[in-house]
Amino acid sequence: MLAQADLQNALAQALGEFGPAWKIVSDCSAVDPLDPSHWAVGSQSFHVNLRHRVTGRLKVLGRRVADEPSASLHRAVALSLVDAYVHGNPDPMRRYLEDIGVAPSTERDAGHFFRRPLAVAAGPSPPREVAEVSVAPAPVAPTLIPTAAPPRPAVPVAPLGSSVVLATGPGGRRILRRFKREFEIWQWRRATGSSDQRTTSRGD
Repeated sequence: MLAQADLQNALAQALGEFGPAWKIVSDCSAVDPLDPSHWAVGSQSFHVNLRHRVTGRLKVLGRRVADEPSASLHRAVALSLVDAYVHGNPDPMRRYLEDIGVAPSTERDAGHFFRRPLAVAAGPSPPREVAEVSVAPAPVAPTLIPTAAPPRPAVPVAPLGSSVVLATGPGGRRILRRFKREFEIWQWRRATGSSDQRTTSRGD
C-alpha cells in the first residue's frame, strides 16, 4: 500500500497531466465504508479536496457533505487507480478525472474536433433552370449554304444527216426539232450557194 505522501504526490502528478487547472487543498485520508457521510469506493479508497486555480470552485472527493454549500460532491479516489497510474497505466485515472469534471473529456473534444462547421446562411440560390439559361451560350444562326441544282441529264445528239429518232422527254423533242430545222436551213444555204457558184462560172 502506498504511503500517504506517495499517494498525494501521485495524485498531484496526475492532476498536472490531465487537469492542471486544479490543485490539492487537503490531506489524503482513508475513507470509512461504514460512515454514512463518507462516499467510499470499494474497500480501499481515500478522501481529498480539490480547488480550481482560477474560479475557486471546490470539489470534495469521498464525502457526502461539505462545509462550503457551493462545493460539488464526488465519490472517493480508489487506491487501484493511483496504483495503476504509478505503474504506467494512466487510463483508469484519466477516466476518473473526466467523470468528476476535472479533466476534459477526450470523447467530447474529439467530437468537437471532427465536427463539421455550420453552413453559412447565404441568399437564396437561383432556380436551376434560370442558372442554366444564364450560362448557356447564345444560339448561333445556321449558315445557309446554297445547294447546287442537280445536273441536267445530257441530251444525246444524233449525227448530221441521221434519221434516227431518239427516245427523249419533252425537252429532248424540242431540241431535236430545232436541230432538224437548223439542219434543213444549212442544207438550203449549201444548195443555194452551189447554184450561185455554177451561175457565176457560166457567166465568166
